Amino acid sequence: MKAFLLKLLIFTAFCSCLLFCWNRFTPPLCHDSVSWCILFFFALVTGLVHAALLKASEGDAKAFVGKFMGLTGLKMLAYLGFLIIILLADRDNARVVALYFLVMYLFFTAFEVSSLYKKLRK
Repeated sequence: MKAFLLKLLIFTAFCSCLLFCWNRFTPPLCHDSVSWCILFFFALVTGLVHAALLKASEGDAKAFVGKFMGLTGLKMLAYLGFLIIILLADRDNARVVALYFLVMYLFFTAFEVSSLYKKLRK
């Protein structure tokens, strides 16, 4: 788990650098006030879900599938709820926020799935 947390920290730092460059070199219309919150929300949820999935993988394989589906459903509901709250809080930049949320969702989902796949193959 420590190796995953280190990789997650490095990945989050990489995404932070991308976000910093985005905010520094794009016009102000492409900025929003909640992008850093979104980034750290994804990092936190990814770490928590990965830890729960690793714990669930120690048991029966059939039980793991059910736990995986349940955690994925809860994660999706958490993401949707967070997105709704963020969009209601920053209505002026709704398009930028939604686009940034989508990009971070894709990045962190790919990171989580690849890490989990590598761990479960062993």
